[in-house]
Amino acid sequence: MKFLIVLGLLIAASLPCRVLAAPGPAPDDTRSVGLNLGYFAPLGDWKVHPYAPGVDLLKGGFTIGGELEGHLIGINFAVFMNYTRFRLSDWVDYARSQGDYITASTSMVSTGLLAKFYFMRSRASFMDFDLGFAYCAFNGHESYDTYSYDYNFLRDRVGMIFGLGFWQTMSPSLALTLNVRTLLIFEGVRYPDGLQHDVYGMPLTAGLRYLF
Repeated sequence: MKFLIVLGLLIAASLPCRVLAAPGPAPDDTRSVGLNLGYFAPLGDWKVHPYAPGVDLLKGGFTIGGELEGHLIGINFAVFMNYTRFRLSDWVDYARSQGDYITASTSMVSTGLLAKFYFMRSRASFMDFDLGFAYCAFNGHESYDTYSYDYNFLRDRVGMIFGLGFWQTMSPSLALTLNVRTLLIFEGVRYPDGLQHDVYGMPLTAGLRYLF
C-alpha cells in the first residue's frame, strides 16, 4: 500500500504543472538528460528475513538516479544509473526486542539500458513504455558488538526492467516526468542453506528533463 500512496502523491504533485504546460518537442525527436527521485518498493518473499517469521529484513527506501536519452535507428534509448537505500528498521527493532543490539544497512546501485516507445501523444504530454536490462550491485552488512559480516546472499546480477513513463513539457527545453517501473532479478537472493528468491520491486519516481 505504501508504494501506491507514494504514486498517488507523485501524480497529485504533477497536476498543478499541467496548468503551466507548454508545447515542446516530442521526446523521440530530441535528446535529453534527467534526474529522478522517488521510492523503491521491494515486493515478494526476498525482502522477508528467512529466520525470523513475519519480520521484513528489507523495507522500501528512497531512490535517486539519472538518465541520458537519445534517438538511434528509429528507437529511443536511455542509459541510466540509480542508487537505492533500503531500510532495515523492522529487522533491527526485532533483534533489539530479543536483546541483540545490531546495526545494519543495505543499498543497491543499478545501471543499464532502456528502449523507450512513445505513445498517447497530445499537445504537451506524452507516455512511454520502457523495456531493458539493469546490472544491479548490492552493498549490505550487519554488525553486532565486535562482529560484522556482509550480506553476501544479495547477489550482483543482471535483471530486467520495464514500465511506463509520463512526460509533461513545461517549455521547449524542460519537462516533468513520472515513472512507474518494475525491476526483476532472477535468483538475486541465495542463502548458504540453498534457499533462494527472485528479487523484484517497483521504483516510483518523479523528475525533471532537460531537452537539447
